[in-house]
Amino acid sequence: MKILLKHKDKKKRDIICSKLCSNNKDFEFLNETKNQNNKKSIINSIYKINSNIKIKNKEKSLFIVKGFFYYNLMILLLIINVFRLNCLNKIILKDSTITLKVSQSGLQKIFNSGTEPNETLIDGISQSFSYSYNLNPSNIVTLKWKDKINVCSKMFDGCQSIIEINFTEFDASGCSQLNEMFFGCRSLISLDLSGFKTSSSLNIMANMFVGCQSLISIDLSTFDTSNVNNFGNLFCGCQSLK
Repeated sequence: MKILLKHKDKKKRDIICSKLCSNNKDFEFLNETKNQNNKKSIINSIYKINSNIKIKNKEKSLFIVKGFFYYNLMILLLIINVFRLNCLNKIILKDSTITLKVSQSGLQKIFNSGTEPNETLIDGISQSFSYSYNLNPSNIVTLKWKDKINVCSKMFDGCQSIIEINFTEFDASGCSQLNEMFFGCRSLISLDLSGFKTSSSLNIMANMFVGCQSLISIDLSTFDTSNVNNFGNLFCGCQSLK
């Protein structure tokens, strides 16, 4: 710090400078233009400058702290978003899976339309997806959906050789229509719907089991039918139902 004073008494000036410099090491320059002989005026001027610097340093510190906080907040939000997009569905939503069997040997139709499965296995061996396969009654066909199922209408329509379908985990909560899902499955004897999940968006179930003449029992207790407005011909032709 350099204090500029015009004072006749050099000794007095040195004493003032010595005291001021010992208490204020952060100043590079002070030019007192008024009341140069007044020690109190000099001290007050230094105090004001010192206060201003403290305020600026405090503002700078707060700015750094805020910047650090917002930076970390943005990083956290980015991590959460990546987690949500890439991990959440795999953690919360299980793969939808069904298994089925057929009654005959040869080329058998096992799927008709709707959201196609992502993976097909025959006796545990992965196969490329097809609507029909060469099967025999001992084969166990597994269909897996890793993505959300949006369309179930006519899914097994006309699959006449299927005798058994087990919905071990099947999330159809995104489907509003199940019409004609098992239409014409005349050989279907066993149908386990305990893992079949629906939601209040479901509104049409018309013709769902039409022609399932071999089916002896159906349990729809897990279905949310609160907003279904069309049950037309739901069990038409189900002559074996007890």
